[in-house]
Amino acid sequence: MMAPLVNDGKGRNYGVDVTHERYLQNGYYYLLTGSLFKARYLGGDGVWRNTRLDRNYVVNALGGKEW
Repeated sequence: MMAPLVNDGKGRNYGVDVTHERYLQNGYYYLLTGSLFKARYLGGDGVWRNTRLDRNYVVNALGGKEW
């Protein structure tokens, strides 16, 4: 027989985000973002582990031109 599931763990998420945006100039614009973060959880066995979504960083870039 399987043991019942128990939700006794804890989670911790922290990080920093940075954004640089250039507004429309000569018909061009762009947006750059970066995030450094940590996502962890404490299991029922008392060990801190990384979550499935903990990638440590994310970088995005967006740009365009208006006609």
